[in-house]
Amino acid sequence: MGPRCPGPHEKRRAQKRGQDGLASAIFVGARRGDDSLKTNHLTQQQGCDSVCAGAILPPGRARRSDRPMTKILYVEDNEDDVYLLRMRLGQIEGFDFGVAKDGAAAIAAVAADAPDLILMDLNVPVIDGWEATRRLKANAKTAQIPVIALTANAMAGDRERALAAGCDDFDTKPIEFDRLLGKVRRLLGRRS
Repeated sequence: MGPRCPGPHEKRRAQKRGQDGLASAIFVGARRGDDSLKTNHLTQQQGCDSVCAGAILPPGRARRSDRPMTKILYVEDNEDDVYLLRMRLGQIEGFDFGVAKDGAAAIAAVAADAPDLILMDLNVPVIDGWEATRRLKANAKTAQIPVIALTANAMAGDRERALAAGCDDFDTKPIEFDRLLGKVRRLLGRRS
């Protein structure tokens, strides 16, 4: 059985997850927890007869095969947040998107295959985001990787604390995607 046209309930759920915008993509058949994230999508502009499988790219945006994809590591233990950013940054924007579920796993992942940028949730288990960032910035091999701190529990002074820990920028949850993408592009542009 192939993909079906989404009903009003699926459309509302997609919009609540932040999947509207960029070509008004409505995602059908995406499975959470699947790292390969095989996804079918259709756009409101194309209608229900135009269903595409595989990578999701807005009209007019094609991946460039003549250069390697920019790698982003997202350090996050909340599956819903991972799902949302994997869809937006990985599938729509075309970044090579990796996930570490705690600070210790993030440090190991960066040592094994250094990303171009790290999105660091500050409240992750094992080693929190503050300490993981300090360790990464103290290591000469990883100190130049930009880190954007993310937190849902933003308190007065957290931005300053995150910057003092070595983060290059700070953002709050719930994530406003366009604002975060602007920070990602600015920091990546500074590296090149």
